[in-house]
Formats: sequence, structure tokens, C-alpha cells
Amino acid sequence: MAINCSAMGDQLLESRLFGYKKGAFTDAVVDTLGVIVHAKGGTVFLDEIGDISTYMQQALLRVLQEKEITPVGGTPRKTNVRFVCATNKELPGLCGQGPFRWDLYYRLAVIDRALPAVRERGIEEVKQMIYFFLKLKRKLFNVPKFPGIHKIVMDWLLSYPFQGNV
Repeated sequence: MAINCSAMGDQLLESRLFGYKKGAFTDAVVDTLGVIVHAKGGTVFLDEIGDISTYMQQALLRVLQEKEITPVGGTPRKTNVRFVCATNKELPGLCGQGPFRWDLYYRLAVIDRALPAVRERGIEEVKQMIYFFLKLKRKLFNVPKFPGIHKIVMDWLLSYPFQGNV
């Protein structure tokens, strides 16, 4: 289950992750389970983890340490999920400056993997990605045979200064 952390404020992120009880706030008309409960022992993907507030960092740290969540307006409840996180920020640098907690970083960085931007990859790898995505789209749109890529288009794609990652 995936959550884009940078797209939400604290209250919305908290209610989406942990759920809430009926009456906890104005629009809480029914009890709602959060993403963490819905994951049921699976994996929760937190995208843009470097953008969360110190309040949410503390709340996530509690989940990681105690294996327990507290729905908004509710009582604590045990949980068992894995977290996979991504960010475009340099978290150790943020920890050194203060906006990101070292203890949360160490809990999350069990396996830390930096992915090079597409522009930093070799031409052969970029070609492989292009053909992979074309094959994926061919299957999606039920196209029996792909006619290929014109040399001008391939040259343009290979020279394109990709700004991010896949």
C-alpha cells in the first residue's frame, strides 16, 4: 500500500496511516481503518518520507519501536507491517541539520539503496528501459507486434537529459 507523504498535512497523513474513530473530528462519521491496518502484515510504501513533519516522524518512530498504532480518537492497537520508503532528499544531511530524526532514520535505513538518475546510467541500460516500457505498453494495449523505434526517436530519447529516476 502506497502513501505520498508530501501530498498531505499532518492530520490527513495521520488519519490515512493510522485510521480514526467515529467522532474524532468533524467529518469522522464512521470508524475507518488506516493503511497500516489494511496492509495486514504486508508492506507500506511511504513516498517522500523526507517531507514529513517532526510530529509525524515521532508517530512513525512509535510504530516502528512499539509495533503499535493509535487511530485518531482511538486506543492503541498492535500491528505488524514492513515499511519501504523513498525520498529525493539526502536524509543523513537533514538529520545533521535537525529537520529529520536520527533515530527514525536508523530504524528506516536497514537497507539503504541509492538509485542513480536515468541520465547517470549507460546508454545500453537506457535502451533496455525503453524496450521494457514499450513491451509493457504493447501488452497493456493488446498490440500483437511492435513496429520498432525510428532511429531519430531513439537518438532523441538517448540524448534526453532525464531529470529523475524511473
